[in-house]
Amino acid sequence: MLSSFTWQQYLLVAGAASGLYYLIVLLLCYRKDFIHLLKSKTNRAGLPADPPIPPQVPIMGPASPGAAPLLSEAATILVAPQPPTEAAEGPEDAVVRTVLQEMRPLLELATEADAKKEELLPLLRLVTARHYSSIQDHHRKGIEEFLLGKGRFPFTLKPEDLHTLWNEAPS
Repeated sequence: MLSSFTWQQYLLVAGAASGLYYLIVLLLCYRKDFIHLLKSKTNRAGLPADPPIPPQVPIMGPASPGAAPLLSEAATILVAPQPPTEAAEGPEDAVVRTVLQEMRPLLELATEADAKKEELLPLLRLVTARHYSSIQDHHRKGIEEFLLGKGRFPFTLKPEDLHTLWNEAPS
């Protein structure tokens, strides 16, 4: 009768019986540990273990034994006031400030390149023509005072030279 079973069938039955035996022993004797083991495995299944975090040790250490931090509080920092810009020194009108902001690069370029009066005035005329509709008489006076007071040009500007800036707007 035993000759009708193969070794494969015998090993399969013996393995199943021993597996069932150890499972029953495990559940009877180590039930709490086994349940805890199953719960911890299911929560972290497939995740690698976290690497240990090494303690943080400063590499260089303090600068001197009694060294305090350079900046203790933001409230102790004193900020120097900004120097006034040229626009604050000149007229306070927004139109004048806008026109002068556009003229400043031209004036600086003319000073650096030793430009002639005949080269600078048409460029200034373009700036004033752009703002022709918003420039009034008191704006003109402020702009002229600024240009005449600048005095860093390789040539001298006269009030008569600046009258060409206020011609009718080009069409």
